[in-house]
Amino acid sequence: MLKLLTALLAFTVTGTIAAKLVGPFAQCGGIGYDGDTTCYPGYACTELNDWYSECQPVDAPIPTNP
Repeated sequence: MLKLLTALLAFTVTGTIAAKLVGPFAQCGGIGYDGDTTCYPGYACTELNDWYSECQPVDAPIPTNP
């Protein structure tokens, strides 16, 4: 019974964590945003302006304002 409970808990935790990752180029922050903020591995939540941040590749250049 303990093995079954442990396996079920491990599956639940893993499934929950994976479901909360934000996909590439999806919104991950900004004023008023109330969704998930952790990007997939290899991506970082990058602020584009006060109202919008998105998951961009880690090696992407940082946007600048003209």
